[in-house]
Amino acid sequence: MWLRSFDWSFSPRRADGRPAPLFDRVTGAVDAQVAAYWRDNHDIGHRIETQWPRLRHDLDGKVHVVVGTADSYYLDGAVHDLKTAFRKVGGRAEFIYVPGASYSINEVHARDGDRNAYYREMARAVYVVALAVKGYRRTLRENFTASGTPKDAAIRRCAKKRQATARETGRSGVGKRVLIVQCRIIDEDA
Repeated sequence: MWLRSFDWSFSPRRADGRPAPLFDRVTGAVDAQVAAYWRDNHDIGHRIETQWPRLRHDLDGKVHVVVGTADSYYLDGAVHDLKTAFRKVGGRAEFIYVPGASYSINEVHARDGDRNAYYREMARAVYVVALAVKGYRRTLRENFTASGTPKDAAIRRCAKKRQATARETGRSGVGKRVLIVQCRIIDEDA
């Protein structure tokens, strides 16, 4: 049954509006046209290999993939294929394989036992990009105290308000730095 979800997601539609199956469920025969459609429209590695001159500016040095080696869907194999595609075209990308980790984002991105390290890294990266886009050259050190709270009082108030809203809506797992980044961007856009 779950295989049909892949057909619905990736296959071209038949005349009756239903997806064309990738393979015959009884005989196992693969439909070559549907397989080609999947490759041409959804295989990222194939797109990188065939469209690199057009994609280079947007992707070169900007792709960072972290995957666990114990993923129950064997996604690390697909990541190895993607890495191979980048190497074929001479593209730069970062690939990290976490031994023994599954697909859990907290498990894959834990650093020194800190299961929220990924969220802090992500918030810092977004914040730096947001500042660069706005023309600011300040560093994180100039905007955050050593404990990770923002120095700007307006940003602190905004972050506290957003944390309260997150708790009320049941989204209390949102990290403080992510909220701070959101507040900083909102305040600078105003």
